[in-house]
Amino acid sequence: MKVLRMKLMKNRQFKSLHGYLQIYIVSVIFLFLNGTILISAATLKEGVEFGRWTMDFDAALSLAEKKTLPILLDFTGSDWCGWCKFMDKKIFSKSDWNAYAKDKIILVKIDFPQDQTIVPAKFKKRNMDLQNHYGISGYPTYVILDSDGKKELGRLGASRDADIAKFIGEVAKIIRKSKSEISRFLKELDSEKAVIYQQHVDTKESLQQKFNKWLESKPSTNDDNLQIFFDFNEKLNDLTFQIELIEAKHHASKLEPGKAKEYLAVHEKLSKERQALNSWLQTRPENSSESTQIHNEFQNSITQLTQRLESFLND
Repeated sequence: MKVLRMKLMKNRQFKSLHGYLQIYIVSVIFLFLNGTILISAATLKEGVEFGRWTMDFDAALSLAEKKTLPILLDFTGSDWCGWCKFMDKKIFSKSDWNAYAKDKIILVKIDFPQDQTIVPAKFKKRNMDLQNHYGISGYPTYVILDSDGKKELGRLGASRDADIAKFIGEVAKIIRKSKSEISRFLKELDSEKAVIYQQHVDTKESLQQKFNKWLESKPSTNDDNLQIFFDFNEKLNDLTFQIELIEAKHHASKLEPGKAKEYLAVHEKLSKERQALNSWLQTRPENSSESTQIHNEFQNSITQLTQRLESFLND
């Protein structure tokens, strides 16, 4: 087993504000000398089917739009990437994954193998264009798109402690922001709450688009732009809180009284922890090992609380 690469990733929203706090997540990628490609034999090179991986992005997009389903893009190096093989074996070869994915999400392989015969020639330029468009810097990267093939709902990567139930939970959490899941959730709400929820979702999406456009303009690092950055984040965080509060109260209504109370308490604690992180960031901490440690502690706490919330829904 040999070291293949070290991948540094930064929070996208900070990349244009050089000189400010930069938090890196460092991962060492290993190439496994043994192991086989578990999925590629079943991957379609033409067309698309529910529950099967395909290389045909256009066919996948057409089906996703027709059925209003999200799309999972797997950016991979199927015949050489150790972590890709690891995730294929630990996650995508499992029957639980197949059972979940077959009617929830369209699966697309964006493959960059060493064996040039694996991917049809007509898809190679398109694969490179997609990689550049989504800024993919390492494999595997799982990008989840809404049914229009344009809006990115979220992305995931490999994990040494990958677990099928945990991964499905992470995917499910991301696709809750998709058109199909929002539509399904709205039907469960009474008419008044549904209108308020939809307004919050639409306002957040519009504000996020404005924020992204501002970030793409590569604003210079100064006090005015930092304040604009924090103003955007504060408004987005507030909208996220309002959306999640409606969701939390609805989910709590389906639980037993004792669990419902505990669920709402964890949700409130999570909201306060996020607010505390945002307030700390607004103090503009220096880029130091101490700041990195504080940031990591916040992130670990938020991750644990988020996983605790998810456990209520999966019980």
